[in-house]
This record gives sequence, structure tokens and C-alpha cells, in this order.
Amino acid sequence: MTKVFPARWPASSRDGPAARSNGLWWGSPPPLHGAFATASFLGSARTSPLRWFLAGVNDVLTRRTPQEWGDDLTAIVEEVTGCAERVGVTGIPPFDAFLAMPSVLGRYLTERAAALDEVSRRICEAQPRATWIGAPALLPVGPELFARDHFHPSAFGYRR
Repeated sequence: MTKVFPARWPASSRDGPAARSNGLWWGSPPPLHGAFATASFLGSARTSPLRWFLAGVNDVLTRRTPQEWGDDLTAIVEEVTGCAERVGVTGIPPFDAFLAMPSVLGRYLTERAAALDEVSRRICEAQPRATWIGAPALLPVGPELFARDHFHPSAFGYRR
């Protein structure tokens, strides 16, 4: 029998930027454009047992290359492992499952996301305190996960 223990933790989020985001960083960076935006609120002097990093959708949409993504994610994972015992990096959701996405575009974006996910997986394999988990393993995608726009997560999707 599996024991279940209730847990509470703070969560922070920035929605919208890609992995390099116009000067948003956890220190004082060069002007950037996207995953650093998400990392900017992660950096703190306080150590935590686990920090999750969820990013990539906007990086796919802005056509960032796997090299750009890899450079950014490497810097983020290195920085965040300085203030967390473990870092979790999630995969990018499959665009072809987004209800609002035309099928050809969805397949194209899913292929681009898979290329970034492969980079993420390799980066996490090289960092002993980082773990990569693919989006399909985290979350079965169904209509209830989407808001009325059929693109963004619904309240249920966020709770999952």
C-alpha cells in the first residue's frame, strides 16, 4: 500500500516569455528574450529541496533553435542547482494535441518541440541533480485540460 502525505509548497510563475526574455533574469543579465524570465523568480538565496522548471512552449513558437535553447537551459539548470538540491525540467506539451491548433501546424510544432525536448533530456542527463520528465508522462492531454481558447490550460489543467 502506498502512503500519501499531504504537501504544500510555494509556486511562482511568469506566463508568456520565451527562454530569453528582455532582461528578466535572476541576477543582472544581458538583455535577453525568454526561459530566463521563468528562472528570474526561481533564484533566491534560500535553498529548497526541489525546484521545477516548466518552459519551452514560447521557445517553440518563437522558432528558437535547439542550440539557443540548450545554451539557455544549461545556464538555468546550473544556476538553479545552486539553490536547490534537485531540479526538475518538464517536457514541452505536444502541440498536435492542442484543440486550437490546425493539424499540419500542430505536427510541425510538435516536431520542433521534440528537438528541444531532446536537448533538455541530454542536459539533465549530464547534470546529476537534474531530472527531465517528458510532458506525456506528466499529463495525459484531453479536452478538459484546455481553456475556452483551446490553447491555454484550463483551471483544471493548471491544477493537474
